[in-house]
Amino acid sequence: TSPSLSPNPKEMASDGRRLIAETPNAGYYRRVQDHEEKNEEKELMNVGQASSTSIQADEEDVNTRRGNCWKLFKVFVWLFVAVFLIMAVASLIIWATKDEDDNSGGEVSSKPKILYEWRRVDYEKKCGHEYIEENNVITGVKVFENSIFVTVPRWKPGVPSTLNKISTTLTEDGPLLEPFPSCKYQKLGDPFALQYVQSMEITPRGEMWIIDAGRLYFASDRKDPFHLPPKIIIFDLLMSKEVDRYTFSNEVAPYNSSFLNDIVVDLSTDWAYISDANGEGAIIAYDRLGRQARRFTGKSTQIEPNVQFIIDGVDYGFNNFTTPEDGIALSPDGNTLYYCALHSLSLYMLPTKVLRNMSISNEEIEKESSLVTKKKSPSDGLAVTSEGKLYYGGLTTAGLYSILPDSPILESKLVFQDNMTMQWVDTFAFDDKEGSILWTTNQLQRFFTTPSDFVSEDRIPIRLFAMRTGEHSYMYKD
Repeated sequence: TSPSLSPNPKEMASDGRRLIAETPNAGYYRRVQDHEEKNEEKELMNVGQASSTSIQADEEDVNTRRGNCWKLFKVFVWLFVAVFLIMAVASLIIWATKDEDDNSGGEVSSKPKILYEWRRVDYEKKCGHEYIEENNVITGVKVFENSIFVTVPRWKPGVPSTLNKISTTLTEDGPLLEPFPSCKYQKLGDPFALQYVQSMEITPRGEMWIIDAGRLYFASDRKDPFHLPPKIIIFDLLMSKEVDRYTFSNEVAPYNSSFLNDIVVDLSTDWAYISDANGEGAIIAYDRLGRQARRFTGKSTQIEPNVQFIIDGVDYGFNNFTTPEDGIALSPDGNTLYYCALHSLSLYMLPTKVLRNMSISNEEIEKESSLVTKKKSPSDGLAVTSEGKLYYGGLTTAGLYSILPDSPILESKLVFQDNMTMQWVDTFAFDDKEGSILWTTNQLQRFFTTPSDFVSEDRIPIRLFAMRTGEHSYMYKD
């Protein structure tokens, strides 16, 4: 049998080691004890190594988590920076296109933009007529639904079509014009057709009131071969047919000297008011239902001789643009007519009821006229919104101005100005669908004084602007 290895407590040292007496088996016992101690040391080393490995793994896990957290933090930081930059850019864009104060109490939701521009005016069809490119210039403009209509005055020969619609055919010189309503209406010398259209008006119900001056080529050395009387034609755009026409008498619109220039329409009475921009100037009032018309002329329709024209640095003096009554506009209620001569700084107003009274004399009408304000510049066309704001263009300032005639402070406010693109602001229109005001610019100072310089490869003389204001025509009703 093997001797018992159970230690006697008395044989244990204070450090737990067994005391081995010097016996005959002492060598054996020492070997056993050394073996056990080595095993214990190995176990302790293994436990230590395992513990160290566990701690190291824990530290690596913590470091990994810290790394992931840091990466996630950086992602959030970059996301925040990206969102901030996007918001900053969006704010700049909004600021750049934000509603601008139009300086007269209203808000403008966009800056003016150029819809179309023409280096030279050309047509889808020439309608069998002579075409001289430098004699074609766009003046009048009106909008109905998705169509834009423009006029090309027959001041000079070589104008195939005087009333047109802007075509969808685009060229490097600008969009082509489509004769409207047809080539039949453009036939020279035909009393039925349109001879010379400077402007027109389109009502919300789709009626185009077209004024035909009748006379031809009165800015040219060529004689008018036909000399037809002036008339007004009403064309229904929805039904695509003419619905009315009226020929003015020689007393109302003299056949040898009148120049039917611009028109406004009062839908509540079916009266139209037309500017006559020749001679001493006049306003023609036309009663559609009563089939009658009258002519008013007075001091307020005449020029102011001391108005000087300096355009784009060129002094045109006092005698180049001596056009009398030209601009005309109507208040939304139809009770007040605003008007001015082109060669003038004065803006006048007149109660329309006196024009509709066929028994009142010109002298009595003139007494009813009153000065609204002095404009910042001579102007061509006028326009009034459904809220009563009046717009005009500065011919000598290349600017667009607005004014509130009912305001206690009748100060013209500059809305937009550009000396290159805004030379000679001519005629206005409203796009009631878009809430925009449109206007033409056409450098008429060059057209009349230096015609050879009007059409040039390095110049674009004609433009059509639009500015979204949220405003509508004086005829617009909610």
